[in-house]
Amino acid sequence: MKLSISRRTLVAGGAALALGPGLLRPARADNGVTDSTIRIGQSAVFSGPAKDFGVDYRAGIQLYFDRVNKSGGVHGRKIELVTYDDAYEPAKTAANTAKLIDEDKVFALTGYVATGNLAAAMPLAEKAGVPMFAPLVGTTSFRTKTNRYLFHVRAGYDLELRKIISHLSTLGIQSIAVVYQDSAFGKSNLATCEQLAAEYKVKVVQTLPMAIAAEDAKQVIGGLAEGRPGAVVMIMAGRMTEVFIRDYRASGAAAPLYTLSRRHHRRGRFRQAARRQARRAGHGQHRAAARRAARAHRGRLPARPRRVRPEDRQLHRTRGLHRRARDGRGPAPRGQGAHARQLHRRAREHRQHALRRLPRRLQREEPQRLDLRGPGDVHP
Repeated sequence: MKLSISRRTLVAGGAALALGPGLLRPARADNGVTDSTIRIGQSAVFSGPAKDFGVDYRAGIQLYFDRVNKSGGVHGRKIELVTYDDAYEPAKTAANTAKLIDEDKVFALTGYVATGNLAAAMPLAEKAGVPMFAPLVGTTSFRTKTNRYLFHVRAGYDLELRKIISHLSTLGIQSIAVVYQDSAFGKSNLATCEQLAAEYKVKVVQTLPMAIAAEDAKQVIGGLAEGRPGAVVMIMAGRMTEVFIRDYRASGAAAPLYTLSRRHHRRGRFRQAARRQARRAGHGQHRAAARRAARAHRGRLPARPRRVRPEDRQLHRTRGLHRRARDGRGPAPRGQGAHARQLHRRAREHRQHALRRLPRRLQREEPQRLDLRGPGDVHP
């Protein structure tokens, strides 16, 4: 089976190689490294509305660790990933981190997901001297000062928000509304967004919080209708992004929507149908099931209109002119008298006029394709 791995998944899995140089020191069981294994810890969200982030991130990390282990490991040691579910709650993250450090004796921590959860874990990691690698967090507050135990592998949210605001300013949009996740992640990046908006002279007319477990966004959208912003910036993650976009478009609002790279990746309907059919038919029938589901789904989509190039349109017109001129709009004249020569001359003028109207590319490439020779023309 062919696996499709996203860039974020590969970067997450790169923890195995990045942590390798630190393993050259003598092996000690109390730091998560033995003669045969390296123990890495992760506390992330594996349940609740935002579980997709933790589940997908863990799958990517484990996928790369398995690859490294099959290749012989790191200096002969196999990598073991120990994970705990924190349900997106910082208090559980702190408890899980303490367990990973004190009981599991992990060599390093990786794959933490949310801003508040990382903030709860970092003091424990710093105190124990355990490195934190590749958190799925881009909040600016973690990047304003150097932390020798924290290693980022993704761009910060401040860079993404700067690009969004500068783009809106370039488009001439001078007023925006910000809908943010009601959490440490949303509030901290809301402050960053407001600072950048002031820098680019874009007015923030509204800031509205939204719960991460919200099932609808009608109340938030009702508040947006009053401000009538030129664009809406969404600082949110998980399924709530889908909920907001669904209700926002259903309300008839047309302002453009912008969000951070941390979004929920939802599988297409036909891919879900393909997986269900594959499970029923067996592993070997996955590709055939995917094709059948794709064809079934394609029938529900509107057909794309065929785009006709201007060159093709002109080419057909040229051929039509030649046929009418060649046929003389009636029976071909007999003999080579004055009337026949005049008719042939008119046909050549029609052809030359049509060719002059063709683009230069067709004048160079298409003469051989066109049957432009009339009955009186000299054949080469």
